[in-house]
Amino acid sequence: MIDSHENMQDRVRGIIERTLTELTDIGMDSEGAAALLAIQGTIRLETREKRREVAQFVASTLYDPADR
Repeated sequence: MIDSHENMQDRVRGIIERTLTELTDIGMDSEGAAALLAIQGTIRLETREKRREVAQFVASTLYDPADR
């Protein structure tokens, strides 16, 4: 068991970074690798509510004031 939220975050980030590295090592570009992880993660969300919550978060990151 992980002893703190911070330690869990560090471990999770490490897993993601290693996975992205493995995907780029087999020939994917970094953006494609990140997109693949995002899509695969979304596919595995069991509830419509959680998928909606994640989609709303992603949509909220799309706004760029420079686009005005």
